Amino acid sequence: MTIGHEAVAAHLGVTKTKDVIFKTFYWPKCFSDVEDFVKTCDKCQRVGKPQDKKKAPLKMVSVITEIFTKINIDGSGPLPITPSGNKYIITALCMSSRYPDAIPVANLCSTTVVNALLQIFSRMGFPRD
Repeated sequence: MTIGHEAVAAHLGVTKTKDVIFKTFYWPKCFSDVEDFVKTCDKCQRVGKPQDKKKAPLKMVSVITEIFTKINIDGSGPLPITPSGNKYIITALCMSSRYPDAIPVANLCSTTVVNALLQIFSRMGFPRD
């Protein structure tokens, strides 16, 4: 059980240790033996999983009623270089209509990003949020 729990299952808990051991071995009461072994593992007890997992607080989000009032913007890449030398993409997505827009750019310098955003806003308009 030590090899199955420590070396192969890497202290990943009862279920993973059972999966590793039961591929090769079986004996009467093997389920309870593995559970007892893992529950008494010194390293698992010290490191262990936190019992009190913190959840992110819920936040009220206003309903978007007009298009282009709220836009998500992102930069993606590096991607394969295009013949024109671009290897990044600046994307914008309208949160109400889901209308996408994308501008290929050579780099993510601030001036390049601003120019790409101006191209996007010339088509979509400036967002309110």
